[in-house]
Amino acid sequence: MEENNNNDRVLDFIKRRFSNTENANWLNGNCYYFAIILRERFDGEIYYDVINGHFLTLIKDKLYDYSGVVYSLTEEEMIRVNDCPLIQSLKLKEDLVIVLWSHYYYHDCLQKQRIDRDCIE
Repeated sequence: MEENNNNDRVLDFIKRRFSNTENANWLNGNCYYFAIILRERFDGEIYYDVINGHFLTLIKDKLYDYSGVVYSLTEEEMIRVNDCPLIQSLKLKEDLVIVLWSHYYYHDCLQKQRIDRDCIE
């Protein structure tokens, strides 16, 4: 019950604050700032989706972005996330491969520098 309640809180937070903003652009680098908002509000972790070039926030067992839940992790996947070496990528499905952003530099330092330059700064 607590899991659903937490998910409802996150979705309600996104909907009330961000879904009615007509000119909002949470892509093209802004997804990073949205991930920060969710991380700070819900004590999540920011991950970078290597395939789609997109930032996501892991809160409990769900990955979120501006649109809501992007992916719900199974119990087995949560174990893999928690046991995964910090520099390794984790393939959740064919088009979703994530890396913990705070350690992305060790995964691919040149890519990290390009993302910082082109999307964040």
